Amino acid sequence: MIAVIDTGSADYLVTNDKHFNPLKTIDFPKINIVTIDGFKNIILGI
Repeated sequence: MIAVIDTGSADYLVTNDKHFNPLKTIDFPKINIVTIDGFKNIILGI
């Protein structure tokens, strides 16, 4: 399966799907992948 992701002007890709973890290792384009709980903490300023 091939997935094409265009993050455009998004700040985060919010997912609990571990299949996206390899994207954390690429330099370009930089994709900030966070879990749902991690995103909640960002929004709440924790």
